[in-house]
Amino acid sequence: MNATRNTVRALVACVFVAAVAAAAVALWLGGDDEVLVPLEDVPAAAKAAILKEAENGSVRQIELVTRDGADVYCAEIIVGSTKIELEVAADGEVLDRDEEDYRSDAGEDEMISLDDAPPAVRDAILKAAAGAPITELEKKSKQGKPIYAAEFTAEGKEVEIWVDAQGTVVSREVNEPD
Repeated sequence: MNATRNTVRALVACVFVAAVAAAAVALWLGGDDEVLVPLEDVPAAAKAAILKEAENGSVRQIELVTRDGADVYCAEIIVGSTKIELEVAADGEVLDRDEEDYRSDAGEDEMISLDDAPPAVRDAILKAAAGAPITELEKKSKQGKPIYAAEFTAEGKEVEIWVDAQGTVVSREVNEPD
């Protein structure tokens, strides 16, 4: 009877230790605090590496995360119809680089950079965002005419605006972040 009781105790202890370990790993993996940072706040070496990648495009956003006690700058860059996700150490070392085609399968909708938008559209979006980084910009077609959907975060809320080709904001939606 004592052997069975000791076996049960040992099994319960193993399950407890495994559960604690699993919780610690989940916390550790999800523990990266991501903070949006403006390009001007990125250290010079990391900024130079990001700008080199974005030479013919634009930097959409930069997040600062801490991995193994070191700052890592995760930049999302749009060059034409290509999205580049770049991870750069503070000293400018490129840690990771992923690239993907950013056009939709339908062929009508296309993710674009702010630099690729017509000047009137770009000006309207920048005015509406009032300095907030644009997190997404998509060129769509509505009734055969181009329309641009831009997303950004302002005052802690997610904002999506729709701008016609003449630079008129035709729709604005504000949501609480998830």
